Amino acid sequence: MQDVGGQMMEEKYSVGEYPKEYCDQKRREVRTFVIFIGGFVLFSVIVACIISVIFAVRGNRDYVVRMQQYCVEYSDQYDYWDVCTIEYPQIEGAGLDADVKNKLNDLMYDTAMEKANYWHFEPNAEVRRLQEEEYEIFSNDVTCKVHHHSQYLLSFSFEEIYAPASPVYYVNFTKRALNVDLATGEQYELADIIRIDEDFVKFWVRKVNEEYGDIYPEEQKTYDALLAWFLGEDAEWEESYAVVPYFYMAEDKYFVIGLSVDDKYLSAQPPQKNYADMLCEVEELEAFKRKSDFWEKYHKAQTSGRIEECDDKHENLWLGDSASTWLFWDERGDWLAP
Repeated sequence: MQDVGGQMMEEKYSVGEYPKEYCDQKRREVRTFVIFIGGFVLFSVIVACIISVIFAVRGNRDYVVRMQQYCVEYSDQYDYWDVCTIEYPQIEGAGLDADVKNKLNDLMYDTAMEKANYWHFEPNAEVRRLQEEEYEIFSNDVTCKVHHHSQYLLSFSFEEIYAPASPVYYVNFTKRALNVDLATGEQYELADIIRIDEDFVKFWVRKVNEEYGDIYPEEQKTYDALLAWFLGEDAEWEESYAVVPYFYMAEDKYFVIGLSVDDKYLSAQPPQKNYADMLCEVEELEAFKRKSDFWEKYHKAQTSGRIEECDDKHENLWLGDSASTWLFWDERGDWLAP
């Protein structure tokens, strides 16, 4: 039996379909191929990491922010008239990751459209009822400004005049901001970079009063209410009002920090300003800084990219500088000018 078995094994390697030498050669070839592929993958990963590090250090200096405008005058899509002039930025650049670019453009567009979405395009049940029963004209005008554009960061402000039901008795002035990371597309909120506590609120109140003339009493009741607003902890108030802290980076190492308080329900009144903000030097914020990569990027920032203004910007028929709305209220003399 042993002789027969040995003979069979000998024949397998000598006259079989795949001789032993052939199999060994194939194994060596496969092993070499696997090592080559593994090395190539490792090399690709290393190159990608190096590119990512270089981008993180150098940032993106070759991009364009183009200002555009959504404009409509008396469309026939609704049971009421609409007059909208909404300026918004969009970014392009060969060095931008495609997903990040799309994320940034969506974020910038949505920020510009915020009030139009709430009061016009995407109404909740209560706003839809108002549209059916109260609306004559929805009108809004948004102006966007780029205040900071570096290799790492972009900073925008959006100043808006909006009138949900009529561009005479429902006119509001509001403001918001957007600060984004060019590498990731992430947004920085005020609470991401600033420690918001009672000391900060006292500082903010003092600076706002210097700007506007003692509009906030410097007392504990004021500090407690504003601290809750900045932290988003006043649930009862926020049932009726949209309370939004904001900041943006101004020129010459200045920051603007503000708070907007917009009504969620319709109320007739003279035109009113729904925000307050203050201007301060970055050094004044030193005591309130949070540990954040934002600050490292901010202090290393160099002006980069290019800003292109909107070529064909329309003036709002109802809320533009020469609109008859302002003449009406100027003659009455009882409205709060922005």
